[in-house]
Amino acid sequence: MICWNYGKIHAMKYGWLLLAFALCGTVSAETNTVIRTAAELNRGLSRKGLPGRPFELCVTALSTPIDRRHSFFAMDESGGVPIFDVRPADDPHFVPGDRLIVSGLVEPGHSSNPEVRLLNANCANVKVLAHGKAPEPTPITAADMERNDLLFHPVRISGILVDTRMDEIDPRFIQFIIDCSNQMVFAAAYTKSFKDRAGSVRRLVGATIDFYGILSPHTGSRIHCRRYIVLQGAQSLRMLKSPSDDLFRAPEIGDTDGFSPEAIVALGRRRATGRVLAVWNGDTLLMRTLSGEPMKASLVTSPPQVGDCIEAVGYAETDLFHANLASVIWRKTTSASPPPDEPVLAVKVRELLVDKEGNRKLNVDNHGKAVRLSG
Repeated sequence: MICWNYGKIHAMKYGWLLLAFALCGTVSAETNTVIRTAAELNRGLSRKGLPGRPFELCVTALSTPIDRRHSFFAMDESGGVPIFDVRPADDPHFVPGDRLIVSGLVEPGHSSNPEVRLLNANCANVKVLAHGKAPEPTPITAADMERNDLLFHPVRISGILVDTRMDEIDPRFIQFIIDCSNQMVFAAAYTKSFKDRAGSVRRLVGATIDFYGILSPHTGSRIHCRRYIVLQGAQSLRMLKSPSDDLFRAPEIGDTDGFSPEAIVALGRRRATGRVLAVWNGDTLLMRTLSGEPMKASLVTSPPQVGDCIEAVGYAETDLFHANLASVIWRKTTSASPPPDEPVLAVKVRELLVDKEGNRKLNVDNHGKAVRLSG
């Protein structure tokens, strides 16, 4: 009886050992299986994907890497995919529309944190099979930005350029904010691809622009904007209408008391007229509107002077205390006169920070007022 139990236990252990080897073989086979389609490669690039898998795809190039160790986009019948170029030299060179065979390995990206490290499709070899015409972009609206079937596909959208700036997280990128029928759409491009044209692009703020690029999801290394359009360079922009006074025909922001934060943001593009009370950081001002209310505005152009009467046009937002305007352009005006500035108040620090009962509390009644402190 004892021998039988020992033999049974030994057989069970041996069976588990075989199963373990089989599972290891399955994982090993999955790791070594060559990825053949863009859709399968995208799945392999997910955070749960396994590094080390080789890929070899027959694709059409959608863009060109701007330099060594930069990404480009390509697509086949299954969809589009981002590919990271790790070749030691730009040989052979290719352009959008070229038919390619690309091969390499799925490997960890450059993030120093292994827990959130994304995977790259690192391309080590490229073979140009034929030259061709780049795929036509799909015309889209702001609502189409959420379509998963268009991810990593060429798209085209038009709207008013309301801001262009360096990415605060990664200065290798320049960002664009586009107003598409009162909905914000984001685009980005390598700063290097614009070279000395960043200044001329900045002067396009207020113009209606046609943008062409690749729809891409947020990767975690850019300012968070959910989905954005990756531009190849200055050639991806085409001006449809030069900057005009059309933006200044936006309705006044009016009284927002009682509005929820969502209702304020839903107001979209609005105008405020008033006198400039203060300017700081070169991109922010505080103004007193025609109704006598203080309002903060974040600028995309050079600021006015303190004391100027201006019209400011931007996008309604809130800091949960006040309604403000963001991405603002402005111009001087003499058509309306805001209320005269109030006299400077001589106050004590305690009066600003403590209420009548002695509780620590910011006195919001002084918001937008000029005060004088001594100490």
